[in-house]
Amino acid sequence: MDLVAYSNGELLENVYLKNYTSEQCENIARAMKPPQARRYVLPLNVSAENIKEDNIVKLPKSNASAKVVAKYLVHCEHEAICDEGFEMPQINYAKYNSKPYHYAYGLGVNNTEKNLFSLVKADVQERTHLKWEEDGCYPSEPVFVGNPDRTTEDDGVIISAINTVEFDKGRHAFLLILDARTMSEIARAEFPDVERFPRDLHGLFRADEIYATSNK
Repeated sequence: MDLVAYSNGELLENVYLKNYTSEQCENIARAMKPPQARRYVLPLNVSAENIKEDNIVKLPKSNASAKVVAKYLVHCEHEAICDEGFEMPQINYAKYNSKPYHYAYGLGVNNTEKNLFSLVKADVQERTHLKWEEDGCYPSEPVFVGNPDRTTEDDGVIISAINTVEFDKGRHAFLLILDARTMSEIARAEFPDVERFPRDLHGLFRADEIYATSNK
């Protein structure tokens, strides 16, 4: 079971509107411990004999562990699947939902570097990652759009709405399109009259609606 976890509940306090609209918003975000992408391995077949073992996880290439501590009670320890702060995760759901997958895309969160947010592609099998970032840019969560003729899991593009901090200097909000395999920029569409985009949450791409509109 893969998920995003925080070390405490301070996030719940920080997302109140009074904090999101304050001048100290970024300082508040930087003071938080970054979220972590974690994998827990949940044993589904546990017997009385397992209580003698230190770790009953047998999944290949996994550093997660689980130990039977009492009858009907198993303690699970996670492993980190990305060494960057990681939020808003997304995979190639169309092909890999509920199946073993190789790549996850997310909003990188690193409060110790110049750029607080980035876009990250995590290889959850090899525990490596690729990253896109640009000074003064604040990306929204990445949305994976697969190539209709794709043959590999990461054949497609990543779309993200980007806000900048220098609108008054001619840097406009823009829609960023990245190659999902390399995380390199393919194109961007700037919006000269848009100071900033509203923050999106769990967006998705609907190709069928585009086709329906184009056929009218």
